[in-house]
Amino acid sequence: MSHSARGSRWPSLDQLWALLAVALPMLRVLLTPLMPHDFWWHLATGRLIALEGSVPTADRFSYTQAGAPYYNQPWLAQLLMYGGYRLGGAELLQLLQAIIIGASFALLYRVSRREGAGPRLATVITLAGGMIAMDNWQIRPQSYVIPLFVATLALLLRWRRSGDAPIWLLPPIMIVWTNLHGTFIL
Repeated sequence: MSHSARGSRWPSLDQLWALLAVALPMLRVLLTPLMPHDFWWHLATGRLIALEGSVPTADRFSYTQAGAPYYNQPWLAQLLMYGGYRLGGAELLQLLQAIIIGASFALLYRVSRREGAGPRLATVITLAGGMIAMDNWQIRPQSYVIPLFVATLALLLRWRRSGDAPIWLLPPIMIVWTNLHGTFIL
C-alpha cells in the first residue's frame, strides 16, 4: 500500500526531527572554515607515511625538537587525511568530515530512540551532544573516532539492556581507534 493510500505524509514530523538532529551538525561542519591548527602538519605526516611506507619516529617538523624521538600515535588518521586530500583536496576532506559527524549523530539519535526517547527528546539529546562536541569537529584525528565512540556506546547499552549484542565488534573497533587517536583510553 502506498503512502498516499494510507493517508500518511512523507516526511513525517518524526522524520523531520531525525533529519534536524543529523543535518544541523553536518551543516555546522560544512559552514566552518578550515582552521589550520595542526591540519597541515597531519597532512605532511600522512604524506611521509605514504611515501616512505613507515611511521616517522623522529620529529621532522618542529624547530626546537627537530630530530628528537617522537611517537606518532594517530598515524592511521594522518594517512587517511593525506589520501583524502590527494583524491579531492581540502573540499573532499570537508565533505568527508561532515559525513563522519552526520553519521555519528545519526547513530546517537538512533541510540537515544532505542533507549526510549521520543523523536523530539532524541533530537534535543543529539543536538546537546553536538553542542558539547562541536569544538572538536575540525578535520583532525580526534574527530575520526567520534563514530567509534558512539558505536561502542551503542553496543554496550544494547548488551546491558538485552544481553544480545555483537560485542565481538569491540576489539576490532578498538584496534582501529588506537591507531586513529589517543582517546581510546577514555
